[in-house]
Amino acid sequence: MLNRRGKKKKKVSRHNQPPVLEAGVVKRTVTAAAFSGPLPLPAMLREYEEILPGSAHHIVTMAESQGAHRQRLEQQVVTGDSRRSNLGLASGFVVAIVGFVVAGYFAYLGHPIEGTVLASADLVALVGVFIYGTTSRKAERTSRVEALSK
Repeated sequence: MLNRRGKKKKKVSRHNQPPVLEAGVVKRTVTAAAFSGPLPLPAMLREYEEILPGSAHHIVTMAESQGAHRQRLEQQVVTGDSRRSNLGLASGFVVAIVGFVVAGYFAYLGHPIEGTVLASADLVALVGVFIYGTTSRKAERTSRVEALSK
């Protein structure tokens, strides 16, 4: 096709041109959707089902199995933490009792100064561990509360 000046007209596709409302004003609409979590939005799930029948059920089943897997892992972590905590308490108890028994044995053998020093060191260590544990647990709780309140 030729224009008024006798030159070829450029073919312009209507799909590439933005909609013009009035002279010099262009309107463009951009739509975006996002989701977070194991399942897509219901509309997206419906679209998956339309494209591949049965896929929505498969996606939901996958999300359920992933949730169950996470819960099993969390349970193992909690159980392991509890077991380690109890083992630490038992070990600390044994070490403290052995320290006091050895201190008493020193005193029995006629070395009261050594026995007193060992018993005092054992007692100071127990109190120190108790204070450190209490302080660190308090700091951990405080940081968790701060993280949740953000």
